[in-house]
Amino acid sequence: MSMSVSLPQRVPENVPGDFYVVGGICLQCCIVHKCAPGLMNDLKQPFEECFFRRQPQTPGEIEQAIAAIEVSEVSALRYGGNDPGIISRLKARECGRQCDQTEEGRAALREMEAILKKGREEVAEKLPGVRGEWWRRLLG
Repeated sequence: MSMSVSLPQRVPENVPGDFYVVGGICLQCCIVHKCAPGLMNDLKQPFEECFFRRQPQTPGEIEQAIAAIEVSEVSALRYGGNDPGIISRLKARECGRQCDQTEEGRAALREMEAILKKGREEVAEKLPGVRGEWWRRLLG
């Protein structure tokens, strides 16, 4: 399926896979850890943003990941896969905006991309003497 938006940058510590956390927006609320403690990062270790340290393997773990997406306060947790059963379950829980493969999910990605781009541009405008491309590499 072709997407008209670029996918968001994932938290670097997020393991590869379909479930992920978008980099740069986590509030460290840690609510998601109660839903998926074995999948999310270890709260006893220092961290800057939540991330999936492990992808779900069992039906129970997939349920935990879906529950974590459902309670994500700022919708930082997303599903990037194309499993119709998982997408259907997320849509049934009104989390279709957090699926990369749904129409509402692609719209949410476009909104997120615009907000993050605007944020980077505003930062660049407020930094005196910022010229050239180095800030683009630094801020994404």
